Order: sequence, then C-alpha cells, then structure tokens
Amino acid sequence: MTARASLLGPIAAGFLLDLVDLATYGPIGLRAGLAVGGLTGYFLAASLGVRPGRRLLYALAAGVYCSLPFTALLPAATLLGAFIGFRERHPAALPGEAVETAIEAEYEAHWSDE
Repeated sequence: MTARASLLGPIAAGFLLDLVDLATYGPIGLRAGLAVGGLTGYFLAASLGVRPGRRLLYALAAGVYCSLPFTALLPAATLLGAFIGFRERHPAALPGEAVETAIEAEYEAHWSDE
C-alpha cells in the first residue's frame, strides 16, 4: 500500500496526532503521552503505508511529540502534514531538469509553432 493509495492523507494524520496531543495536555502528557502518542503514531504510519522498519521510528517521534508539554496548543503535526502533502503534489525538479511554470505550460497547450 502506498501513501497515495491510503485513505488517510498526511494532513489528516497530522490533525489526528494533534488531537491526541491535545488530549494528553498537561500532567497527563508527561505520564501517558509517550505510550498514547507512540501507539497513535504507529497506527498512523501503518495507515499511510510506511515500511514496517520505519514505523517504530515514527511511533517514537509521535510519542515524544505528545509527551512534550509545550506542543499541545501548537498544531505542528498538521503543519508538517500539510508541508508533506504539498511536496507530494508538487515535487521539485531533479538537478539538471528544467522547471516549467504553469504559464509556460498553458502557452504551449494553446499555441503550436508547427
């Protein structure tokens, strides 16, 4: 299963992780944030099609994120998911490849020099 074929996109996954982070606000997060965030991160990574070897790394990062006290009111996971989603839709050109803008593509689609 690839990330594009999954039902859950990176923005929704980030939003869900931020909701779990908000639920573990305050002293709850210091005690249960690592476990609850880790489980959530593991299942979100699995639903996004992440390789099994990397799921534990993502689970650990999500657990640490949910246990930090100052992240509960900051939607950092949603913003990171939005950035990843944007990069998937608009991949950067490889070195040496020309990047064509939308205006140039529209021009070439309507006019032909043949």
